[in-house]
Amino acid sequence: MKLVNIINLLLTFYRSFFVLSFLTTFVCLGLFLEYGPDIFFILLWLKLSATALIFFFIRTYKRREFYYYQNLGLSRTFLWTTTLLFDFFLYGLLLLEASKFLTMSHHLHADNIRLTFGSRTILSNIQLQCKTGHITGLLGRNGTGKSCLLRVLYGDLPASSRSVLFDGQPVTEPCKYPHLLLFLPQFNFIPKTLPLSRVLTDFRLEFKDFERQFPEFGKNHRSTIRDLSGGQVRLVELYIIARSPSQFALLDEPFTHLMPLQIEKIKEILLEEKEKKGFLITDHLHREVTSVSDRLYLLANGTTYPVDSEGDLEKFGYLPPNRN
Repeated sequence: MKLVNIINLLLTFYRSFFVLSFLTTFVCLGLFLEYGPDIFFILLWLKLSATALIFFFIRTYKRREFYYYQNLGLSRTFLWTTTLLFDFFLYGLLLLEASKFLTMSHHLHADNIRLTFGSRTILSNIQLQCKTGHITGLLGRNGTGKSCLLRVLYGDLPASSRSVLFDGQPVTEPCKYPHLLLFLPQFNFIPKTLPLSRVLTDFRLEFKDFERQFPEFGKNHRSTIRDLSGGQVRLVELYIIARSPSQFALLDEPFTHLMPLQIEKIKEILLEEKEKKGFLITDHLHREVTSVSDRLYLLANGTTYPVDSEGDLEKFGYLPPNRN
């Protein structure tokens, strides 16, 4: 039999279960893009289980058709081996392409931001860039407008003018698109009546993973947010924003109210999560910010300035001059 005829027969057989198999692959791709490589083996188990069900369905309800292929010289073993190898090759190829999308670098660019309250200018000539895989630090004295800038970027504080681009595309209100941008304000925002377990579930996070990172919460599974201390609430808020899927996250005063050991754990989480997203953080604990940042900006006189060294911070009066 000619090779072309064999291929046509294989395609005919493959079409008998292609729709079910591709639907399984499509579901696996969606979950992979949503949760990332961490669930690869779960997806593989799902694909194998679905394939086993398809195998028994075809073997039971289409068993008579096998005689057609056998009379043309194609055994059942050859049909199944060839088509399933091709099906899993297609599955692996699509996952590989999806993984490239996950690791693709994203860019957030802010420009021409101007914010005024009455006759007072808070922000002017703001230029700022962030990208996934990096932590960007924003320093500035109290009252210089750091929190206002984050809210303008988030899209819930109107500005006189603003240009916020995600991968070159303007987004007027990023706050409506949590897959693009999440925001940790400097105040507590979780409803106090919610149980801790419910909060983590709402953000599609597992309590056991949270407990593994912070064992001190082991007894708080059923506790409401009201039952937690201020520092514990801040830790929960930081965790859900840092761990939840998004391209970028804005963190306003992330280290405030935390103990030194908790700060170190949060920094570890940020350094781990930056492989998947970009962070813009600001805090008055400037040494904590600089220790994790790949790029630094200083907000002074309503304008952002790139910072390359402590000398730049001294030049603009953020740090006292080094007299050594």
